[in-house]
Amino acid sequence: FNGTLCRSIAKCLRTSQSNWDQLIPSVLFAYRTLKHESTKYTPFYLVHGREAQLPIDVEFNDKENHSVLTYEEVLERRISSLIRTFTDVLIISSRNITSAQELQKERQKYLAKAHEYHENDIVLLYNSAKRQVHGQKFNPK
Repeated sequence: FNGTLCRSIAKCLRTSQSNWDQLIPSVLFAYRTLKHESTKYTPFYLVHGREAQLPIDVEFNDKENHSVLTYEEVLERRISSLIRTFTDVLIISSRNITSAQELQKERQKYLAKAHEYHENDIVLLYNSAKRQVHGQKFNPK
């Protein structure tokens, strides 16, 4: 996930790389509202049982819905909606995750190559302590 977060922040940065921390809430919202390949649902939907709405979405929906419901009626509708759909969604997303994991295992079998190292073989040694704190993570791609 950290790699995804860093790549997303790097795409949003322009010239200055000092304000990357201000982009985190927006990047996380985008990540949480995109449908994931493994679950086939957005993370926001799996946590909250509904898709995320921006304030402007709520404003437009309120204007379209002319009926005035009491808090109890809204709550009752929400609970019945969750009971009807959310249990099935969790089961389906769990199956989707399992099948995605199996597919990833199959891919890994073909991609993974065992390396045998012998004494006196030349290897590349990487020392991360010599790099900058953030390195080139947030450089524009």
